[in-house]
Amino acid sequence: MSQYADFMERLESDLEPEIAEDLSLKACKAVAITTSREAEGLVFPAEAEIEQRLVITAKGHVQFRSFTYHGGPGHHGIGRALETDIPETSVREIMDILDAWLFSRSGQAWGKPDACGTWKILALHAGGGEDMQRGNLEGAFFAGLDISQFIRERVPVDGLYLFNRN
Repeated sequence: MSQYADFMERLESDLEPEIAEDLSLKACKAVAITTSREAEGLVFPAEAEIEQRLVITAKGHVQFRSFTYHGGPGHHGIGRALETDIPETSVREIMDILDAWLFSRSGQAWGKPDACGTWKILALHAGGGEDMQRGNLEGAFFAGLDISQFIRERVPVDGLYLFNRN
């Protein structure tokens, strides 16, 4: 890994909220899932979405933003933007399954991926605090359920990556 990549990883960790060991989404006012397909050595077509940000509020409002590879690392383009609403029951289902999955992962060490990209979950609490979890784009499964697919079935945004590479 280059010295620049080491520096950026340290800067990113200093700027992000502290990694929460026991993250719970039940009482949060919003959850943001950021997926980055970008990794050292990977090259994409200019129009390919390499980063997606999905924000779901407790009331069911959904915001989606994506960024394209455009000119490569550090020169990303603006991709899609979408706002919609989902039922609060769907929000509770999503938060419950994410809570169960995150609880099952507690204690897992996180290592910077070689060539797969990363995901980050940021929980925004009603009192103003934030908690974060992150991992590699290696899929998310709980009790035989594909978490990414579970969310895709409840959030009407085409082409969500979430915890997968594609």
